[in-house]
Amino acid sequence: AKKYHRSIFFRLIINWAGSEAGGVVWVKRGTADRSALTAALKALKSGVMLGIAPEGTRSKTGELQNPRAGIAFLATKANVPIVPAVIIGTDKTFAELKRFRRPHLILKVGPPFRLEPIPRKDRSAKMQVYTEDIMLRLAALLPEQYRGVYADHPRLQSFIEWANQDDLTD
Repeated sequence: AKKYHRSIFFRLIINWAGSEAGGVVWVKRGTADRSALTAALKALKSGVMLGIAPEGTRSKTGELQNPRAGIAFLATKANVPIVPAVIIGTDKTFAELKRFRRPHLILKVGPPFRLEPIPRKDRSAKMQVYTEDIMLRLAALLPEQYRGVYADHPRLQSFIEWANQDDLTD
């Protein structure tokens, strides 16, 4: 993105997205940003649908990376369903736009599911399990070359079957 920072068009998009109108909750990288978690939790509890990147950053290759536990924390604390969704082809978007070509993106959405509330004493271990389950559901929606750190996970196949089910209930 550094090469695009001088573009007026790019700056306008970023400024809009960062405003309240854009509906973005910015997170301070490398920290447990309590103000961002509070804002996200408030939005979820008021019925707003929130898109979250569980890894906390962009992947240059488009492959899944190791996640943070924030998504599982928010889903259990707000008691809201999770609708797993992936966008395939984002790793090629800037290259296509640079050549004035329309990028080819594919949105895949899996069946919604819920996470059970966690008792305080079990929170740390259970959050890791929940976060891994969320990431496996995302990996199941992706083509093999984008599954990254989950490509060889022993439980991935069961989540692929889950993602391909006809009945959209968990």
